[in-house]
Amino acid sequence: MKDWYMLLDTYIGWTKTLLILLIVGCSFHLHGEKYGLIIAIGNYPTDSGWQCISSLNDVTYAEAALHSLGFSEAHITVIKDNEATKQKIIDAFLFLREKVSKGDIVFIHFSGHGQQVLDDNNDEIDGLDEAIVPYDSPMRYVKESNEGQYLIRDDFIGVELNKLRQLCGNTGQVILVFDSCHSGTVVRGLGKCRGTDVIMAPSNFIEPPSSESSIGLNSINGQDLAPYFSFYGSSAKELNFESLDLNNQPVGSLSFSLYSSLVESQELDSWKELYDMVKLKMKKSSPRQHPQYEGMTDTPIFDRERRIIQENSILNMIDKQRIEIEGGSLNGISEGTNVEIYDKSTGDFIAKGEVVNADLVSSKVNFSSELNLDDGKMYFVKVSDDLFTKEKLSIYNALSDSSPWSNILDSVMKIGFVLKSLNPNADISILEAQNNVLDIVGKDGYYLSSFDVDGDNIFQDIKAILVNTLQCNYLRSLHETNPKYDFSLAIIEVDKHSREELILTDNKELNIKRGTHIKFRIVNEGIAGAYFSLIDIQPDNQINVIIPSNIEKYTAEDFFLKPGEFYVTNFDLEVAEPLGEETVKLVVTSYPLNISRLLGVKGVRKKGIIPKSRFEQLLFSNFDSEDMGSSGFATRGKDKITTSTLFFNIVD
Repeated sequence: MKDWYMLLDTYIGWTKTLLILLIVGCSFHLHGEKYGLIIAIGNYPTDSGWQCISSLNDVTYAEAALHSLGFSEAHITVIKDNEATKQKIIDAFLFLREKVSKGDIVFIHFSGHGQQVLDDNNDEIDGLDEAIVPYDSPMRYVKESNEGQYLIRDDFIGVELNKLRQLCGNTGQVILVFDSCHSGTVVRGLGKCRGTDVIMAPSNFIEPPSSESSIGLNSINGQDLAPYFSFYGSSAKELNFESLDLNNQPVGSLSFSLYSSLVESQELDSWKELYDMVKLKMKKSSPRQHPQYEGMTDTPIFDRERRIIQENSILNMIDKQRIEIEGGSLNGISEGTNVEIYDKSTGDFIAKGEVVNADLVSSKVNFSSELNLDDGKMYFVKVSDDLFTKEKLSIYNALSDSSPWSNILDSVMKIGFVLKSLNPNADISILEAQNNVLDIVGKDGYYLSSFDVDGDNIFQDIKAILVNTLQCNYLRSLHETNPKYDFSLAIIEVDKHSREELILTDNKELNIKRGTHIKFRIVNEGIAGAYFSLIDIQPDNQINVIIPSNIEKYTAEDFFLKPGEFYVTNFDLEVAEPLGEETVKLVVTSYPLNISRLLGVKGVRKKGIIPKSRFEQLLFSNFDSEDMGSSGFATRGKDKITTSTLFFNIVD
């Protein structure tokens, strides 16, 4: 029997332990192979009309994630740039079909531009097909020369999906990832995006005003078909903006969120649960877009329960004070992260070091003194228990060198958590308006504040905005689980006149009109009682505490649910401006959590207030050095919270 080894990083809760996986005998699916097809086009021909994008950076993430999940190098096909013409992409699908059989897993990834094109078989309500853009497909319609014949339509992909599902059978899986976009309105100055508002159609084509595009493949149903799951980087009418990875490199927003989640989140059972985590991460990196999914929501992720895990994560002794470890930026490890070495047989602590360089799947660690490691012993490495990854805020400075704001901005860029970015799609953009007015703009386009050059305390006020933005970014993407707690959260729409109530579901895009009255319903569906709190984060980064409510003068101790109990807010909230996406976060704890108190003393060391969890530490911190260890916030306890999140769009 042939043994083979695969390296994979995992961490449980906030203690991230780097592991080597030993798989004995065969792949995760004892009855099938794994095949990957990665298509990435970043450098389109200069005369094609398409801007260059960072799709090739996505390939590294996709390959690393697939390798960590047991895909062999020989079974992963990558076609890039000029290799990815329409015919070669079609050939790659045909070649894939020739290889797969019952029980196999197929993973297909596309990074590049997308475009809408005139429907050629009358199967679309809006008269338009969605398409991915191969290397040899120019952007503009030219009669008899370029009428969309070089595009790959969603109809073709749907047919190929169904053929692959038939070949893999009901014991296999087919996964598709599209980090592209086919439509949306281009907003200049907001960074590189994938997609265009240029339709592949004659100039006299008029899109029906009531048309509603949707993302999806015409999949078929049947008992003998492989389950499938498709990820899309944005909704039908949105562009797909690139984001920055932990090394400040541009990357597809879906690729970064998906593949880092896929490697990190060993506790997730299904592709739908993975999608929910991806959605949370993208609220932080790309708040203007809404990832989509379709497929079998309860499909498990590659039979993860079959994995046999062995600890050991030191890859290489560089010298007596430096080692290379398995795990890098794909696992949330970055420069400055603290790690500890332990003796595997005894559990004894050996030494503590700091990451000085983090690649995608490995990191180099320096130690202050020489390591005396025995070649005959086994060791494992983990990120320090009391630390978590340092949060950074990327800032794009659009000021000229002669700006009167230069000195203040120099000081801002020296703040410890600030990361200078050359990408206009950074977390914060700093712009200079007329009359020397300084504008602070968030990633989603909201103006957070403006300053006059003659104002007082400008630096401190700017820093306060940056701290608030950093907190909101983290809160939006925060995902915590504690096996003891299982709480659900729902929104109830209340008729202002009849007082009738309607429970709204958290579907792919939940839109609530301004002026609507709502309540919140919290249910304890778990096995243990717990306290709960509820906060609301507006698109403009305003944080509102809903529970404990100041309206009814309740205290945090009043909000406790036993198993099976539920609570509905006994007051209405009216949905109001600003328009955009609202985030509602339910926080479940073993102790009463007074969020208002923590927000009220943000950044001030006040006697008697000791954060008990990293959630409290986040709210309490002003991100200064005294609040943080060398690679994150220092937590003061081991309490683990549970969170649940709802997103909805406030519309007119």
